[in-house]
Amino acid sequence: MLGKRELLKQNSKISGEISVYSIFGQPRMEIGGLLQSGGVIRQIWKKTTQQTTKLFAGKTVRNILILGLGAGTAVEELHKTYPESKITGIEIDPAIVRIGQEYFKLKEFEENGNLVIKITDALEFVKKAKNSYDLIIIDIYYRF
Repeated sequence: MLGKRELLKQNSKISGEISVYSIFGQPRMEIGGLLQSGGVIRQIWKKTTQQTTKLFAGKTVRNILILGLGAGTAVEELHKTYPESKITGIEIDPAIVRIGQEYFKLKEFEENGNLVIKITDALEFVKKAKNSYDLIIIDIYYRF
């Protein structure tokens, strides 16, 4: 494909086959052949975060929890909408977090103090959670 360049192909014990590629300089991540981050996924999250502004009109959104962090496309769009918020991202697969840090913007958000990443099972995290959140995003699926 014109403009498409493979950046990484690997297997994860948790997620299976992961591919990262660039199309005209923009990263994309596929898992099992399905687009998970970048591209049209960014547009979906943009639309979703725009909808949350209607739901939370007049309310402060300071603490956001993302169950199923992935490579961070949702983080980027949520940060644009709620720039003062602190985001906690839960991801079970450390390979996906490393990809998000290297090819997407997860590292930048961590370094700026806008994002805390926990590599753990989302259900276990929720069972033990002591914090409260203004907004919870659930974007979990598991490959069987």
